[in-house]
Amino acid sequence: MEEKSLKNSERLMECQKAIWDTLPFIIHKAKSSTDREIIFEKNFTPAMFHILRNIHHGQETISDLASCTQVSLPAVSRQVDSLVNLGLVTRERDPQNRRRIILEISELGEEKVRRLMENNQRFIARHLSRLTDEELDTIIEGLKLLRSIFDEDPIKDSDEN
Repeated sequence: MEEKSLKNSERLMECQKAIWDTLPFIIHKAKSSTDREIIFEKNFTPAMFHILRNIHHGQETISDLASCTQVSLPAVSRQVDSLVNLGLVTRERDPQNRRRIILEISELGEEKVRRLMENNQRFIARHLSRLTDEELDTIIEGLKLLRSIFDEDPIKDSDEN
């Protein structure tokens, strides 16, 4: 039994290393490939893109953004101010709660997100196109499995047992 546990422990370490060696590397490569003109026009930074993309995906308050990006409220607020000044985001008071400010992406912001996402998709497609259908299926299934185990809350699950 102890031998199996040790083997599983070694496999877990190998898997963890593979994740940390692979995912940040791919993300860095994709970011590096992004059309520099799109990113840096009008002082638009990669951090601003990250905030803009999260607004595009439904995060509608500064608190929501700070929580999902794990960035401080003041830092997110400064990024949002810059995005508003560039015309990429708008702020409106919530009619249900006047203290709450709702962030929305503007048409110009949507266009910027679309252009950046297309650029990233082209980059990833260029690399994935070298794989066979079977290799692509393996990656898809592996990523689905990885996502599913991280969708679970292991601390909550272990507390319930």
